[in-house]
Amino acid sequence: MRPRCEDWRQMDARHIEPLLQAEAREWRTDLGWDVTDAWKGVEPARAAGYLPGLVVREDDGHISGWSCFLLHRNTLQVAMIVADAPDRAAVIVEGILASPEAQRATTQTICIRDAAPGIRGVLLTRGFEVATYRYLGVSLGVPGPIEAPCRTWGVDDAGAMARLCARAYAGTAEVRAFAPHGSPDEWQEYIATLVTGPGCGHFLPSASFVIPGRQARRVDGAVIATALGNSTAHIAQVAVDPDVRGLGHGRSLVTSSMYAAASAGFQEMTLLVADTNARAAGLYETLGFTDRSTFVVAVRRQPRKLKRVAMELVGAESK
Repeated sequence: MRPRCEDWRQMDARHIEPLLQAEAREWRTDLGWDVTDAWKGVEPARAAGYLPGLVVREDDGHISGWSCFLLHRNTLQVAMIVADAPDRAAVIVEGILASPEAQRATTQTICIRDAAPGIRGVLLTRGFEVATYRYLGVSLGVPGPIEAPCRTWGVDDAGAMARLCARAYAGTAEVRAFAPHGSPDEWQEYIATLVTGPGCGHFLPSASFVIPGRQARRVDGAVIATALGNSTAHIAQVAVDPDVRGLGHGRSLVTSSMYAAASAGFQEMTLLVADTNARAAGLYETLGFTDRSTFVVAVRRQPRKLKRVAMELVGAESK
């Protein structure tokens, strides 16, 4: 008998708490990432019915998979998919896609720790664009100098960083869960989330840098660093303007961030890079970064349901 998904909002907290605790341990062990602060609102939101999620429970009561997700500005954002086997991962994905939130979404995005066997195939067969992101880490050595032409992050740099990312990612085919449409509003919201919220760690302005541009209110490069815990710093975002690539700006930004994080007492620095981005990965590898884990990122776009229905009705009336 094939197991069915249950709405985790209808389940008792005593069944959910072990799932969150086990996943938090994996993030600490596998990623060096303390999610205590970032996830402290998960259980209250679930219990209050605001955070959708699914649980796959076997006949004997064993939970073989689970997920949570939300709808934000017409985009379904899947935060976690954990499963014991590919068929359980498939049950979860099918349950997510059948949810009211997914039906209302025009875009469905997934950014998850690689914790569900066969998840890439499951997503590909359901129309998702799928990418693997390498989670790299490096042990930090002694502090060093800020490399020219970098300067430390300023309070007014978030807007310039958002505009820089829009230029840097324009026209790229890279699958990403953040700013999936590349709109200015999406980039502004994404950068604001990095520097104000705990979702990707706590912002480290002392280890974040920009390279001033030749025009006012413009930067040629920037890096945002965050703290994932007491010992792990993280490069949450780095970008260089396409017009000035090849000048070593990426290396200057990353090494400056590494030196500053070491000076602040962090022992390790991590980052994510798409496995298709050989140029960036090559830079990180020359700086000592090595593979630690992987994430799965997927995007699926679909037309608005109301628009499709309206077109069908118009077609029927014209016959």
